[in-house]
Amino acid sequence: MVAGADRSGDARLRPGRRRGRACVMRRRISTALKYLNQSGTFPSGNPRFYMGPKGSKRVAMPDAPTDHPKFLAAYAKALASFMDLDGIDLRLPAPKGSINEAIRDYLRSGNWTALSDGTRARRRPELDRIAESYGQAELRTLRPEHIRADLKGLDPHPRNNRLKVWRALMAHATESFSLPANPAAAVAKSKTQATDGHASWTQGDVDKFRKHWPIDSAPRLAFELIYWTGARISDAIRLGEGNIGRDGILTFRQGKTGGDAYVPMARHASPLGAQLGDDLDHLAHAIRSRPERHITFMVTAHGTVRSVKAASQWFSKKAREAGLEGKAAHGLRKRRTELLIEAGATPYQVKAWTGHESDSMIALYAKKFDRKRTLTGASEAGKSSNFGEKFQQKGEKL
Repeated sequence: MVAGADRSGDARLRPGRRRGRACVMRRRISTALKYLNQSGTFPSGNPRFYMGPKGSKRVAMPDAPTDHPKFLAAYAKALASFMDLDGIDLRLPAPKGSINEAIRDYLRSGNWTALSDGTRARRRPELDRIAESYGQAELRTLRPEHIRADLKGLDPHPRNNRLKVWRALMAHATESFSLPANPAAAVAKSKTQATDGHASWTQGDVDKFRKHWPIDSAPRLAFELIYWTGARISDAIRLGEGNIGRDGILTFRQGKTGGDAYVPMARHASPLGAQLGDDLDHLAHAIRSRPERHITFMVTAHGTVRSVKAASQWFSKKAREAGLEGKAAHGLRKRRTELLIEAGATPYQVKAWTGHESDSMIALYAKKFDRKRTLTGASEAGKSSNFGEKFQQKGEKL
């Protein structure tokens, strides 16, 4: 039990309230401004910025704060000279029938917008590389050997990731530009060695991270949030008190699958929440200890929402600073899945909590959980491993 964690109400996190006094949530609306490069300051004290993508002639920004209407108007005007509304680089010509024309059409299509935010964020840099290297080439002359040449020299996993982008792009082009066949479909994937992916965290890892990072620090709050919810970091960055209902259940729509996940945020909200509640107490303590309140739990030092890529890299760095090499946020998702299974949760309950879509995926994540502890009937919390059977008979309550 964490000191200061409230058992009455069972560490329930009530939106807009704080112990002993009313609390007004501070709301900041921020805009991520790309391609800004600082070069000194103005006599007024405002930073002096120049705007422009790498390799282009940069435009001087006015002497004003970055959120001032004058600054934003100048920024928008400069950006429009480089990018269109879909974020397409206008500096790269797109002759009719070229690969660049196909890329622009793909980025404006439903095939692209239907992808999750995380998938688009991973694939967009690959599309930009293709556009820069091969965009002027004629689309109809593209052959499988050209794609193989582009992939040559890449390690298996990066090669397969680039190939996915080629296949998606050319599948769209085959339909939209009436190509006779998809040239990327004839290119085989690289064989990769089967791995378990991101390493799961051990209890020793958890204890080491908690010991290093104080309860009121941003890394600790991010850790406790991901560790308890089992959310992907791409979802965790969007979670806040507004996701918590009056029933004490945190609900969110997953960016990757589109399915909903339901996580108890009060001991009384779920038998599993009661059994594993010590970790919930840590999360409740971390949330109450925040120096500032924002719409989302995970924010930057400036109070802005973290991007998926930046958040993942940032968290891995904080793990290394705690002496944990090779540990990532996704390993906490694995660990939560293992703990739920060790606690006796059924596949249906695990899927409701973590948002996994299939039993086979749960088995993949949890195949190395401590079977000895389950066999002897004791989980880490010292509870019987047949706990799931007890409330399965009561209607599969989460």
